[in-house]
Amino acid sequence: MIRLCVYVERDCWNCQEARALAQEMAEAFPQIHVALVEMAQDVDRPDGVFAAPTFTLNGRVISLGNPTREALRRRIERSLNGG
Repeated sequence: MIRLCVYVERDCWNCQEARALAQEMAEAFPQIHVALVEMAQDVDRPDGVFAAPTFTLNGRVISLGNPTREALRRRIERSLNGG
């Protein structure tokens, strides 16, 4: 299963948009798992996740900061198609 993780912080001004993007992708691609991860939680993070917002797809960083909606959709679609 494809997994999109969006790492956010409570006081991050860009994270509101990141949360909205995560929700949109969850609705647009119900076949993938979308998770919001609070950076303040003591969780294992992939290498390269050191600031919020950060987007990972299957454990790999795909965007430091918010990607455009179009770019994020293309990345997810490529993953769904095996690329």
